[in-house]
Amino acid sequence: MLYEITDLRREAAQRLAALNNLQELSHWRSAYLGRAGTVSGLLRRLGTLPQAERPAAGRAANALKKVLEQAY
Repeated sequence: MLYEITDLRREAAQRLAALNNLQELSHWRSAYLGRAGTVSGLLRRLGTLPQAERPAAGRAANALKKVLEQAY
């Protein structure tokens, strides 16, 4: 899951940099940070990980969410 989080961070940053208007920014926010967004889905899946992996994955997922919220 840590690789997935790293890839998602890179993808979101690239897409954010390519946006041209506020409507695209709004769609970006919904796609990544919205209730049904990618990050929310990722956070929901943390409970399915083996217990030993959860703390590191949780920290990484929360850091990703914070970075994307600040970028927005």
